[in-house]
Amino acid sequence: MGTVNYSKSHVLCTVGYYQEDPTDEEVNEFMFYNDVTDFEEAKKMVEENYEEVSLDYYKDIRHLLQTLSRSYYDVSVKQGYYDGFYIDIQDRSRVYNTEEERKKQMRELTGIRTVLASIIINYPMRVCYPHWSTDWEETIDKSIAALDKAVEEEKKRLTTKKTE
Repeated sequence: MGTVNYSKSHVLCTVGYYQEDPTDEEVNEFMFYNDVTDFEEAKKMVEENYEEVSLDYYKDIRHLLQTLSRSYYDVSVKQGYYDGFYIDIQDRSRVYNTEEERKKQMRELTGIRTVLASIIINYPMRVCYPHWSTDWEETIDKSIAALDKAVEEEKKRLTTKKTE
């Protein structure tokens, strides 16, 4: 996927579409079931199928994210720098007016965490660290752990955030 995040705002975490290149075994299986004899042609067809599936995931995930409350966080699906897509979560609140607002933001954060964990489990999405070369958490468990760590750090930050 390869994303580059130039934003200077506070980013909670980034979850990206994680799709490895097709394996030789997948290409050979495709060739067998589709009567394709050229390996490179078959590989290109499998990659095109991955792109179609990626678009379906993109639509499903955008729909899931629309159910979230977005008073304190901007949660958006963005196109990857080269291909694919990613979910970007940024804190858009600056200063609280009341302690009640802090509690509301904590609840919103918990809701975001729940939806993101569900997306990581049910789609090929992983926590990623975008820069010039994107680093990935390669397993579901590692991605959930990285998500939980980001949420805990955010909760700590929220507890020390000033109110007006």
